[in-house]
Amino acid sequence: MRVRAVAAAACLLAGCSRAPKSAPPPAPGQPGAMAFDMSGLTLDRKRVRVSDYRGKTLVLNVFSTWCVPCREEFPDIVALARRKKGQPFAVLALAAQSPRSDIRKFAAQYRPPFPIVIPDKDPGDAYALSAVPVTFVISPDGRIARRFDGPAPKAEWGRL
Repeated sequence: MRVRAVAAAACLLAGCSRAPKSAPPPAPGQPGAMAFDMSGLTLDRKRVRVSDYRGKTLVLNVFSTWCVPCREEFPDIVALARRKKGQPFAVLALAAQSPRSDIRKFAAQYRPPFPIVIPDKDPGDAYALSAVPVTFVISPDGRIARRFDGPAPKAEWGRL
């Protein structure tokens, strides 16, 4: 009996317990983390926030107009938005490091059925970005479910 008590005390002092230790919280911008509530203005100067889309699955694409992979990926995102129309699903594009005049030309070329937003703050800081494109799939509760650094594989769009 005394051996058990000593062993139990040793475990407690050493940090042993039956309860599993919780994992550290996910890093900002990574799956499992809450999506940063970016805000900005659309090309027609309407204020938009990521939190406006709570309750829907949100595809958040961060792109630059001068980025070749961004331009190659954008038609697939436009097609996804059109395919998901009428469902609890939305797409929002954040134009990073691009002049407004170039963003207007980009929008005229691709004619997305979703807003292109000029963010108030650099999305690179909020979402820990090092390059574009980066696309996040944000769950209806506001958590990042998926993150694609670089163009998302076309097969992924079919899974959404």
